[in-house]
Amino acid sequence: MKKRYYTSFSKRLVLYLVSLLLITGSLVFISIFTFSREFITDNALYQANTIATNVSRSFERKIKDIESIPNTITGLFGNIDTSEMRLLPSKILTAYPFLSDCCLHYSFSEPNKDGCTMYAYRGKSGKIKTKSLAYRLTVPHKNNIIRKNDKQGFWSVKELDSSHSIISYFQPIKAGSLQTVSGLLELNFPLKHLTDFIYDIKIFSSGYVFVTDSEGDFIFHPDPQVFKYHNLKSFCSSPGIDYSSTLKKFTKDTTGYENVYKKGKKYFLYYTPSSRMDWHIGIICRYDDIRLSSSKFLWLVFAILGIGFLILYYSAIRIVKSSLYPLSEFTENVRKITNGQVNIALPEEYDNEQLKDLYQAFRYMQDRVSSYIQCLQTTTAKNQEIITEINLAQKIQKRFLPKDILLPANIELYGKLKQSRSVGGDLYEYFILDNKLYFVLGDVSGKGFPASLYMASVIKLFRYIASRQSSTAAICNLINTHMCDNTEDDMYVTMFIGIMDIQNGHIIYTNAGHPKPFIVYADGRICTLNDEPDVPIGILEDYKFQEYEYTLPEGSQILLYTDGITDAENINAQFFGKNRLIECINGATPKNPYTIVTRILECIQEHIQGTEQSDDLTILDILYKGTPPKESDA
Repeated sequence: MKKRYYTSFSKRLVLYLVSLLLITGSLVFISIFTFSREFITDNALYQANTIATNVSRSFERKIKDIESIPNTITGLFGNIDTSEMRLLPSKILTAYPFLSDCCLHYSFSEPNKDGCTMYAYRGKSGKIKTKSLAYRLTVPHKNNIIRKNDKQGFWSVKELDSSHSIISYFQPIKAGSLQTVSGLLELNFPLKHLTDFIYDIKIFSSGYVFVTDSEGDFIFHPDPQVFKYHNLKSFCSSPGIDYSSTLKKFTKDTTGYENVYKKGKKYFLYYTPSSRMDWHIGIICRYDDIRLSSSKFLWLVFAILGIGFLILYYSAIRIVKSSLYPLSEFTENVRKITNGQVNIALPEEYDNEQLKDLYQAFRYMQDRVSSYIQCLQTTTAKNQEIITEINLAQKIQKRFLPKDILLPANIELYGKLKQSRSVGGDLYEYFILDNKLYFVLGDVSGKGFPASLYMASVIKLFRYIASRQSSTAAICNLINTHMCDNTEDDMYVTMFIGIMDIQNGHIIYTNAGHPKPFIVYADGRICTLNDEPDVPIGILEDYKFQEYEYTLPEGSQILLYTDGITDAENINAQFFGKNRLIECINGATPKNPYTIVTRILECIQEHIQGTEQSDDLTILDILYKGTPPKESDA
């Protein structure tokens, strides 16, 4: 029996694998147990550092919000005039419910003379009340100033005890047209506004967070009874133990940890400074709780390792047994199946159950392959249908492009849209109404079918709204309102809309986030319209678009294009760019809309050299030849 066991290659391989797993598991267990004490300290330090970082960031965020109140109030109510200074405290309390009271100390001539203190506070019912007092500004003593910022503002501890703690923020206020400093704004709020979130923070089972000032006096502690010790030194004092060095490290701008003892119990004390205030964040918890929590984690790791080794042992046996049985016949049949003989007959007579199972698995595979072939044929047919539908969609989309219209003798225009895919999101449109030429060129965000549907919707809206409006800003506002009704699609469109008076070439236009058009003068000069574009349509629902005017000189042209023109890339990832676009315009002869548009598209093809583009190419060029000739009397 012993000889048969060791002559079996599969059993020997299993024995080797099991031995290797046992040795590896033993080494891992010994390593974890050896370094568990270091792990306990590192685990406590990591969790304490994470909590302290989160607390410090929360302080920074709240302090930053409070320091921004004066600028925010100015933004809400405009530049503050000296006549409106009296109303500022009540406005601030109304806008910020967490403030308990607000004072504005202001003097318009000399400090401490002819001044006034306007005081607003919340009554017991919560109603805001105001008082006008004599000028009584008293700058806090420098020992009570806990922070200064770059806005000449500073923070102060106004009142501090275990039951009611008030923090004050002071900042100079500028008023009048000259924006001179006319007063000092004082914001008072309960300390709990900064620290109330700390109550819910726990580390292990008994740990907590506390805050002290630079002298070690308690600013916050979850247990109000601790405030009777006044500072950390009194709280940590124990007979026969000197914590002076520990407290000195705690109140310095350093981060670290110490082991302290109180009533015979060992505690873990972590400390770090707060970057926004001259405060220090401390985290303390019993060492026994840290060890208990870490021990549970270690035992969980050991349990997972044990289960993992059992799974590996079982898997090794199964893999060895399933891999070393004779499979040459099945291998040959698999080669035949891969060569296309899907329905080849497999042997059915086997003496053991494993080979029978393998046979059934191969039979199942054969059936599935046959089914996959049928599915592939069906999928191919469906793909052909999809291609047909895409071609139909392309034809339908082309119907949305403008058709040739009868233009007056003094107007000449030509537009071209070349899609990078079968359907796209670029658009242009023009028509004449009441002796005015309405025209638009736009680019929808995104690609493919979503962009094409969005493009169709925008064109239909433009045709409907423009036929009823004579203001480009009003057209943009109405289209924007409609497109913002459903903000879940996360799509927008850049557009340039213009209305040209055919008699004199005067254009009113609105640019909704689109590239600036070129003006091509009769003498060959080229420039752009310098007005800054508005935001694209479909982003801000209540946005009001601006309207500008420009008179096109006689013989000049306005050239509109999408960013697909300048962003066309060649194989070296080089953009076509505005400089090449201007060169193409200068190289067009004669300079009329058709030759310019055709020349630009030819230059782009020479630049990209067959590289597939990711964006559509759309151009619209309008030539104004001058005042149209008057019709002769009949």
